[in-house]
Formats: sequence, C-alpha cells, structure tokens
Amino acid sequence: MYSMTHIPPFKFFAGATNKESFPPETVPEIAFIGRSNVGKSTLLNCLGNTGVARVSDRPGATQQINFYNSGSDFVLVDMPGYGFAYASDKKIDTWTKLIEEYIKTRKTLKRLMV
Repeated sequence: MYSMTHIPPFKFFAGATNKESFPPETVPEIAFIGRSNVGKSTLLNCLGNTGVARVSDRPGATQQINFYNSGSDFVLVDMPGYGFAYASDKKIDTWTKLIEEYIKTRKTLKRLMV
C-alpha cells in the first residue's frame, strides 16, 4: 500500500463514451460523481499528484468516463457532472445513461464518492 506522499502520479489510461469502451475490470475502482463544475477533476488531480485530469471553469468539460491508474492497486474514475453543462440536452442524456450503466454493472467499483 501507498501513503499519500508516496503515490506515483496518476496516468490516464481509458476514456469511455459507451459501455463497450469501458476498460477490462481488473482492480478496485473509486469513482467521483457530482454536479458539473464542482471540482471532481481538480480533486482527482490533487489525490493523484498530477494535472492529468482536464479542468475548466465551464460546466461540462468532462464528457466521458475517464479512468486513471497509478500502478496496479486501484483506479480513480472521473465522471461527467450532472446538472447544468455547456452541452446539448442529447449529450447530457447520453452521459446520464452511461453513468447509470457504469454504476449498475461495474463489479470492480468499490466506492462512489459524491
């Protein structure tokens, strides 16, 4: 196990826009969900000791489910926000369905941080 001061920087390894593009389930996953523009990606960057997750001051910057790993112990998952976003209603509906599919079916999802 790692202490917070010894976690290697996280690296992006997969982005999912549909359930077929979810990466294989191999290690425990901790996912972050919340309103748009609340700081999920910023928190992930802080926890992962990196700036790899894209951040923006405009709601809706995260438009897919993004998977980040640091070694082989666990994965952090950054999800699109809910609520207002600078995106079409159709895109937001697609994100919502993808998030629901991920939460309902992902066996390696161990924590959902709101």
